[in-house]
Amino acid sequence: MPTPIIASGLTHYSDFNLNAQKNRWHEEVVLVVYEMQWTVRYFIHHREEWAQATQMEDINLGLRAYTYWQSTMWYKYVVIADHAFKNRNNLYLSPFI
Repeated sequence: MPTPIIASGLTHYSDFNLNAQKNRWHEEVVLVVYEMQWTVRYFIHHREEWAQATQMEDINLGLRAYTYWQSTMWYKYVVIADHAFKNRNNLYLSPFI
């Protein structure tokens, strides 16, 4: 039969583990929010790159159409991801304006 001191120590150790687990989950939540923002920023970056490519003067019509298509595709990714993240996480702050 364990003595009260050992039982108390086990309880303390168990509380320590629970607090550590809670802190790990809090860190995960913070990381997930940042990863959501990074994802949207990544999509925004690619959309801007392709939008700049549409402004090039020395490209043929086929290539210009492709750059518009790419720009539109990345814009759709931005809108869809931003909307999904807003609806699923109230801590999410949209980098998309």
